[in-house]
Amino acid sequence: MAVATIAELAEDRTVEGVFAVTRKERRRTKAGAPYLALELADASGRIDARVWSDVELLDTRFGEGDAVRVLGHVERFGGRLQLQVRAVEQAPDADPKELTPSLRRDPDELDGFFEFLAAEISHPGLAALVDSFVRDTRVRAALRALPAVLAFLAGLFASGTAALGFDFVGAHAHFPAAMGLLGGSLLLGTVLAGLVCGTAPARRRILALALLAVAAYGTIAAGRAILFTATHTPLRVAVTSSRYQYLGLSVVALLVCTALAQVAALGPTANRIVLVTTAAWMVVRIVVLVVRPFPIDHWDSERAETMAMLTSVRQQIARTPPGQVALIENQPFGLSRGFANVFPGWAGMFVVFFPDNTVDGRPVRFLVSEDDWQRAQARGGRIATLVTRR
Repeated sequence: MAVATIAELAEDRTVEGVFAVTRKERRRTKAGAPYLALELADASGRIDARVWSDVELLDTRFGEGDAVRVLGHVERFGGRLQLQVRAVEQAPDADPKELTPSLRRDPDELDGFFEFLAAEISHPGLAALVDSFVRDTRVRAALRALPAVLAFLAGLFASGTAALGFDFVGAHAHFPAAMGLLGGSLLLGTVLAGLVCGTAPARRRILALALLAVAAYGTIAAGRAILFTATHTPLRVAVTSSRYQYLGLSVVALLVCTALAQVAALGPTANRIVLVTTAAWMVVRIVVLVVRPFPIDHWDSERAETMAMLTSVRQQIARTPPGQVALIENQPFGLSRGFANVFPGWAGMFVVFFPDNTVDGRPVRFLVSEDDWQRAQARGGRIATLVTRR
């Protein structure tokens, strides 16, 4: 029997409905077979889903952020409900934003309330100071994105520490997973131990590295938060979005080593405990990786899509007579399939791979709709000069 909403799902039930794809990852089984790991959502909740069969075919039918029509069966895995997808296709008539839980209050309504509170300040000097912030659009945009920044920053630290300590068992794949929380707790405990046991110069080094880690992850979080805010992505989805950031992780590794060095310097016993613990962790890590190699996702489908796009663009440019404008129909790519207002499709990818709007003596322009053209002009930058109306 078909079930209408995620909140009504139960084990051993058949599902046929329309959901938003809030997460899509291509992974491999222990045997090397590809599968899709999804998170589906509607207004009532979320559920993990898996695509085991016809992966190559179904993978091309939808992307993260799309609304899809799904047929599947609900099973229980690891104590949680999981949807085994049998068929999936895009649902063009459905709006993904309406299918995902969002803020309890509309952001514009909260902005209006913020302006109202600012206007209630009676002190002239303080009122003028607050008004200068209220009227600054950059400050307002930053305030809007702040919850997403903080949520994603927490997710990055949890994912980074889980990846550093337990990635060989796949602990960093989801947050808040038990290993993710354990990794974050161990990081905090190690840093505090280093601060307590270390000398004054060592404490300064630990605090400096901690600040550097926050800066590295915070920069990433701030950049991603712009996307999350623009696409109205719920904070829970922002936190659980996949990532593996090497810069922040390298700083966290230095931070852990510096803190452990201070603990080991307490004396022979402490030194032996640190050495034995780290040696045991390394042996377990090597054994697990030898017995069960960690699957590496090379994003083959994304690489193939990128190469197909570049090949098509180069062929269309080559067919254009020298000196004439190469007009290329702009097509969706990646995020632009669900959020065209965030990423400009092929035109955006052209900017990534080509340093100039003229290639081999041929000016290149991408044909877009009136709405997309207006959006590009408002955004400004190179994209505004690269697109033209159909």
